[in-house]
Amino acid sequence: MNQNGDHEREYEHDQHKQPIFSYPGSITTTSNGNIHVLDAVSGARGKVAVLGQGGDIINTYTGDREINKDIQFYPGDIVTTPRDNVIVADPSTNTLHILNNADLPMAFYKTSDINIKYQLSLAFSPTGQLYIGCNRSSHGTKKDAKIYEVTISGC
Repeated sequence: MNQNGDHEREYEHDQHKQPIFSYPGSITTTSNGNIHVLDAVSGARGKVAVLGQGGDIINTYTGDREINKDIQFYPGDIVTTPRDNVIVADPSTNTLHILNNADLPMAFYKTSDINIKYQLSLAFSPTGQLYIGCNRSSHGTKKDAKIYEVTISGC
């Protein structure tokens, strides 16, 4: 919106007049102007849609074939790194998917290897620390919900 409250750009349909999103969630942008949007496609399946500056779909990421072979990709949150890549939290597999600014996979990190599970929210501090907010499991208690501060490098 501009200062007068007029809509400047609306992202709803692709160039074929088809809806781009089902249930858009978290959004982040990269320095090249790409907009990365988490979208809950159906009950337990999601995607990351990348829109260019003009609103065209550049790419769609639906998870990794190996990591999400048995458990559908259902992202919890998304954040842009200080190096202009994108991290997607996949709480169902306890994995961080690290993508470049065009949504192509670069690396993966299994957070359960360091006992971080059910990550649902991500944020970077001004000094580059990554904060990971974790939900409790369906059988857990309130005390199981945590925020972790981690140092991440190379992305």
